[in-house]
Amino acid sequence: MIMLSDNQGKIVPENELTQYFLTFRTDDLIEAFETHEFTVNYDENEIIDLILNENTDNFRTILHSSIIKSIVLINVSDDNVSLIDRGKRELRNKIKIKLVFPTNINISELNSQEHEGFVVTFEAKVSNWSKIRSVTTKAIYECHSCGEMTTKDFSDKINEKCHCNGRLEFYKPIESEDTRRITLREIVDDLSGKRLPYTISADIYGYTVKDVALSDKLIVTGVFRSVPLLKENGKIAKQFIPTIQVICVRNIQDVSSNLLPNKDLIDKFKKLEKEKKLIDSVIDGFAYNIYKKRNEKKAILCSLIGSKWIGQHGKGNPPMIHVLFVGDPDTYKSTIMKYITNVYDNCVLADATTVSNAGIKASAVKMDDGRMSIQAGLLPEHNGGVVFLDEFGDLKQDIYADLKAPMVDGRVSKHVAGEDFNAKAETGILASMNPIEGVYDNNKTIYENLARLEKPLITRFDMIFLFLKSSPDYDSFEIRKHFKKCDINGKPTEYLTDEEIKLFINYVKTIDPEVTNEAIDTANNFFEELEKKGGEKSGTETRSENAVMKIAVALARWHMSNQVKSNHVNEAIDLFRYALGTLDLDMDSGQVLNERALKKTKDGRREAIRLAYESIKDENGYVFPDELVEKIKEYKVFTTVGAIKTELNTLRMESKLSEKNNMYKIDLSI
Repeated sequence: MIMLSDNQGKIVPENELTQYFLTFRTDDLIEAFETHEFTVNYDENEIIDLILNENTDNFRTILHSSIIKSIVLINVSDDNVSLIDRGKRELRNKIKIKLVFPTNINISELNSQEHEGFVVTFEAKVSNWSKIRSVTTKAIYECHSCGEMTTKDFSDKINEKCHCNGRLEFYKPIESEDTRRITLREIVDDLSGKRLPYTISADIYGYTVKDVALSDKLIVTGVFRSVPLLKENGKIAKQFIPTIQVICVRNIQDVSSNLLPNKDLIDKFKKLEKEKKLIDSVIDGFAYNIYKKRNEKKAILCSLIGSKWIGQHGKGNPPMIHVLFVGDPDTYKSTIMKYITNVYDNCVLADATTVSNAGIKASAVKMDDGRMSIQAGLLPEHNGGVVFLDEFGDLKQDIYADLKAPMVDGRVSKHVAGEDFNAKAETGILASMNPIEGVYDNNKTIYENLARLEKPLITRFDMIFLFLKSSPDYDSFEIRKHFKKCDINGKPTEYLTDEEIKLFINYVKTIDPEVTNEAIDTANNFFEELEKKGGEKSGTETRSENAVMKIAVALARWHMSNQVKSNHVNEAIDLFRYALGTLDLDMDSGQVLNERALKKTKDGRREAIRLAYESIKDENGYVFPDELVEKIKEYKVFTTVGAIKTELNTLRMESKLSEKNNMYKIDLSI
């Protein structure tokens, strides 16, 4: 039996909990000695609630110590004191304790008036973190007079004295644990709105420091405390920082039972697949209010489902499927893509302004207490999911540069806040943009219409779809009729609901289909034939094949298949062919969108200069230099004014720019 009281007769809460675990959780303690994991439910016994309420600030330490003591005592002979002490030391930083609390509040509802000193449990996302530090829990103190060593709980101010009445001084720590300050953010999928997500600081300790990663979605349990912001002249300032002293965290994906469909719903999906209706059923329910555009919707759903690493992990064909919608305004490009938030959790909607501020990779952010922290950018924050970038053509040039590498290798790296930040960013890019002149000009090449984007960035998209008001599926009468029907009746009952589609996507993403030799041969044979048809100038590239294989994996998952077969590759080829067809490219004759095909078009920078010049030249064909530079800047093709002037100087040396009376005349046809 454990002595419940100390020498003064006071009940020791650690001993109370230890006695409880030894009495009622014996089997779990034996198992935890091997697994290094132990789960405690807050409501499993009233003693847990009692000790928590009486020892709120120390509950995490009390619980941790009592579990370690219980595990060691049940597994180690109680007559071997040295083994018990060694066992405690070895387990202290290995044991992972899962404390299950029911969620009792939304993070946006937290406030000092109501919650100071209370234990709260809420869902949040890890927005940023500072460097790992350590805190000492036990230390050795030396007597200033007699030199005797004493072990005590660590305190920066110790008023106790030695038995000789000498002053005790800190000698060295003997027990410490990691700590890190993080910022928890309200889980919000749409960052394009005006309201900023609610955030709060939190301190995590011990094993939790290594378990928590940037962008994790967590269920957090901790004590709401206001901690001093700073000290002025030895006094605590009136301003305090609202902070969560974290007791435990759990990953939402590990504990949410509603993320996957139940057996009845899985059987429904299997029946639809057996009847060859599953693909159409999911497309019908997705963005149902948009008239037609079935292949465009299919491409978006493939991106949400995602692929897998084909070949060597980290170096082969990556799992992300990137899709770009480009075309005339009011053709519902963005509307289709924005529907993703209804059927998928790991996604975000962002416009050009948001991306410029938040960053793609990572940024340094100063926390309330002045320390620098790393904030994950959009790509690592939504690793394994998708990011929708609206008004893609209006992004800054440095953002385009940050996108290129992650779109291929699925990682971001950056030196920020004094640290080298390196993280997975296997994130699909969904983008929507208008052409450079607002509407798509069929008399110009694809690249001339997308002149704001560099060739390497364009070819990183697995599928590009062109939206035109002149296309056969754009019928304004039928579109208005369809919208009116949807507004009045809502989604037809025979369609899959948004929740069913969400559960379906979550479920099929867990499928890891094997890429068969049959599938690889089908893709290889198809593209070999295209090479013969297309010749050197319009021949295919590896990226075109990679795109088809990624789509094929997503479609195999969609069909709930454990193997990628030739029929999945053929279905992927059909979707890829359709996307190229919207760009007026005939895939069957060897035409694909690749860098070799784009190189024969006019350079985007020259096109911006031509457009600017044509719009402001006088009747004699002359423009003022400053006016020309300002007009060129509007097309957002050049990063700096200096780059514009350098290009204009190049035109002068090529005899394509002449100057008279301090005015320019340009002829790009020479």
